[in-house]
Amino acid sequence: MAALKTDYKDDVITSNRKYTLTTEGNYTIITDASTYSQVGDVINAGVFNEINENIMSDTAFVTLQASGWNNSKQYTITDSRIHVDVDSGHETQQTMTISRYANPNERQAWYDLGGIYLVSQAEGSMTFACMEDKPTINIPVEIRYMGWK
Repeated sequence: MAALKTDYKDDVITSNRKYTLTTEGNYTIITDASTYSQVGDVINAGVFNEINENIMSDTAFVTLQASGWNNSKQYTITDSRIHVDVDSGHETQQTMTISRYANPNERQAWYDLGGIYLVSQAEGSMTFACMEDKPTINIPVEIRYMGWK
């Protein structure tokens, strides 16, 4: 990945905005005549394309099986169906929520539990915790990843 520019500058105007109007045939040309102590950078489509090319984003859909939770409070479950590459050098953030495909009972269980949290990740797996009650039904979740390549 090429390093993205991090030192963009804004225009710094030292006077009120001033414009000159010039007429050429049927056209009027507007020219900025303001005084600047610093001329800022131009942001164009190329800048946004470079940023977008370096963002990675994905969503994993996983069902946390009721039978997979341990039996001691802070109930945890580890799922190795989720690909996690901890040595990739990528900085990522994960957010998790109840799946958009959850049925009403699964959705209610998610809310009754007060949420399920991602507590750790290792090569090829993620561990989730539920602080209050142990889930008694399977709960489908969505994990969204976003970071830099």
